[in-house]
Amino acid sequence: MGILLLGCNGILGIAEQHVPSGLAALGHETSGVSLTGVLLVLGVAAIWALGTAMARRVTLPSSPALASGMQLLSGGAALLVLSAASGELGSVHLAAISTGSWVALGYLTVFGSMVAFSAYGIANRSLPTATVATYAYVNPVVAVLLARSS
Repeated sequence: MGILLLGCNGILGIAEQHVPSGLAALGHETSGVSLTGVLLVLGVAAIWALGTAMARRVTLPSSPALASGMQLLSGGAALLVLSAASGELGSVHLAAISTGSWVALGYLTVFGSMVAFSAYGIANRSLPTATVATYAYVNPVVAVLLARSS
């Protein structure tokens, strides 16, 4: 499951370098957009759907926090290895990162990843798949609002 998370986050990170966030969130037509980027975004949606379906069928720890932690750590470790192998770590300058950026990273780590992913795992275990999939209707609205505010 962590490797599927790697696929979703890693591929989406690459794809969003080539398509606007509004397009990635909603999939509407925009001129001059990379077809490869659009196909990667659609592929991520398919991978996430596969992961959601698989999570109901594989043996996971009974603790949602432990299950989420294992998936997030394995996906994050794989992304770290891939970023190191591609030379991206050489472009990181820790001293150039602002305090606000560190605070935002902390917030996203705790609430955007650990809490949200644990809640998603709990919902996926106890609710029908169609109900769990409603996140797909909320995320695009948030993405568009955030894109407009920045």
